[in-house]
Amino acid sequence: MPKTIKTKYLILGSGVGGLSAGANLKKLDEDFIIVDKQEKLPNNLSNGLHYLHSTDLKLPFHTDFKSCILTENVWDPRTNKFSNYSFLPEMFEYSKKIMEDLRHPSSIMDPGKRNCVWVPESNNMNDLLNQCHDYIGSEHFKFGFSLASVAKEMKTAIFKNSKDEVMNVEYEYLITTMPVDKFVEIAKIEHNLEFKFKNLNMTNYKPKNIVPNWMIVLYISDPKFIPYRISCFNNVISMESLKELKYEDEIIVKYLLRDLFDYDLESKEVYEWKSGRIFGISKDERMKIVKEMIDCDIYPVGRFALWNGKIRMDDTARQAHDVVELIKVNIFDKSEQEIIECIYGQ
Repeated sequence: MPKTIKTKYLILGSGVGGLSAGANLKKLDEDFIIVDKQEKLPNNLSNGLHYLHSTDLKLPFHTDFKSCILTENVWDPRTNKFSNYSFLPEMFEYSKKIMEDLRHPSSIMDPGKRNCVWVPESNNMNDLLNQCHDYIGSEHFKFGFSLASVAKEMKTAIFKNSKDEVMNVEYEYLITTMPVDKFVEIAKIEHNLEFKFKNLNMTNYKPKNIVPNWMIVLYISDPKFIPYRISCFNNVISMESLKELKYEDEIIVKYLLRDLFDYDLESKEVYEWKSGRIFGISKDERMKIVKEMIDCDIYPVGRFALWNGKIRMDDTARQAHDVVELIKVNIFDKSEQEIIECIYGQ
């Protein structure tokens, strides 16, 4: 017989959004569980450069952060050098490729606007996830179970693990951080949207000549240059691309970067984000799905759950806090629609 668990709050995913929601529910001494398909806390902030644009996370515990200078620059295909500007003809030509190749608009449009970001004192963003996990307590986690189906009317979710064991969860409220295209399919939520994304590959290397606390982000405006963004932090060089780097690609890239970085090709580590880079849907389209989900006591949190590329990690943490308060009590002197707009309207 499948195992059945009854809980007030069911949280899907143990990334920043799920952990933030769980931490705030823990503070309120609520009944909840967090379910993740990974076998343990994913620590998904290892594959690439991750930092906070704000330390206001609305978490119920203290974390020490330090500020880091962020250097952003663009690759100038005319000179094969990095620069902080590009000429108008290049901008227009490059803009045509943004939707095709998913290269970040800030590669050309706004390099260098932000020069300070925050990371934990340890330099490891995963320590923030681990701190959330320790605050919440391991008894609130169920690892290794993937969502198989959701019965919205019955408020029941069915999960399966790699051993084909089944777990039924009966809930009152569901907080999801799953990519919305996957969730609406599983939960059979009707929509007429076309979700577009491509898988994103991360390739990490160990540098030989980079100070560990030196943080760099380089957006590459040349579409012939396979990595569209290169970042360096905490003694790791990460290259983001739309396909996995082959050996010949690595040699070419290293040759072009030789004046800036000296790194070890043998230290190569490869990750793939199955959700990839997303094309955001419009606010009106997003709000229709949000409203339908909330009518079923389902609350999406985070970038992929809302298909909104504007949401960053600190936004996600605050959003999770606000969602918990929206469910728990109406602390705002506003209508429900105004609250929903406040949380989901960006």
